[in-house]
Amino acid sequence: MADNVNIAALPNTFAESFKVEPLPLLISKYCSRCGVTPLRGKNTKVFNTCNACLKDENTMRYKETKRRRLVETFKQVQNKFQKLRDEKNLALRNLKAAQSQNAKLESQFKRMEKRIAELETKEWWDKYIYDFDYY
Repeated sequence: MADNVNIAALPNTFAESFKVEPLPLLISKYCSRCGVTPLRGKNTKVFNTCNACLKDENTMRYKETKRRRLVETFKQVQNKFQKLRDEKNLALRNLKAAQSQNAKLESQFKRMEKRIAELETKEWWDKYIYDFDYY
């Protein structure tokens, strides 16, 4: 049997032994995704897939689009919350600064009230008049 083998017909290299001839560009009779279901109907011939695979693909596309939209919405909401957090922190900082400024002004006001009370007392006037008369 080995005598009947044509040596010229054997591939020269290992890669040539696995060389695949390209298939002609014809519409297949079977689904390109599952390879089992025969193609019937308009959509199947256009997309070269069976209706079940086409429906699965559309469902997956719909789910992916829905997921992408949800992720975008989540990111937008997250950005809004971050902006609100930043605004709140800024408002708290401003409030603390205003409270410290208010405390300083209140202490100044109390000192001035005390000084005015001292100036309005009769004893001070008597002392002032006495000192004035002394000179």
